Amino acid sequence: MTGEWARTSADSKLVYLHDNGSWQFVEEKDRATLTASDPGPERTTLETSIATEARAPIDRSTESDFRASHWGDSKDTICAVEGASPDHESDDQIAWSAQLAGLDVFAFYDLHENRLVSASYFLGEEYANENSYVRDFEMLAALLERKYGEPTESHAVWHDDLYEDDGPDKWGRAIASEGLSLIKRWELERTNITAMAYGKDYEVKVAIRYESKELIRVKESAAEAQAIADL
Repeated sequence: MTGEWARTSADSKLVYLHDNGSWQFVEEKDRATLTASDPGPERTTLETSIATEARAPIDRSTESDFRASHWGDSKDTICAVEGASPDHESDDQIAWSAQLAGLDVFAFYDLHENRLVSASYFLGEEYANENSYVRDFEMLAALLERKYGEPTESHAVWHDDLYEDDGPDKWGRAIASEGLSLIKRWELERTNITAMAYGKDYEVKVAIRYESKELIRVKESAAEAQAIADL
């Protein structure tokens, strides 16, 4: 893994930030074994069970999971639902330019074995004032809260203390310098949603990531199995 370790400012919990924007809390005792490579026979059985369940027919009568698409949808189905050719396309990802709450965004769909497993909105607006990105993050988080209720988790994660003693009016600069990440998370029945403001290449990035609880495990298990095979 090539992500980043950090601690929350409120309770000093250990957080691992993955390169794909997802994150997880980790117990200190488990830090050294986060990438343990031996799945054992029970893990192999679990992976088989998850994969079998993931192939179940898609219930299209339920509410969509991301935009108008459902977890497990194929690339062709997503394109048909979007009604236009994608602006970006690869074997495991497709994306469109879109509007979200009056903001320019990019909507990315992530696929594994031609099945939708996760998706993200990335803010496409460009501002001279770094705090404008924080404003948009807070606006989008407020809309998510109106739809889904209070977030399950909400954290300001400090990666260094350069701006930690400054007020929120300096948070844009702190995020751009990769010293701070803002994270809010909602756990739904089928989906985990994470809203993030984080720094990369001296810019503030704002994203909302949606993950299928069931299918993301299939993708992660496959990636782990491949990593083990490569050892």
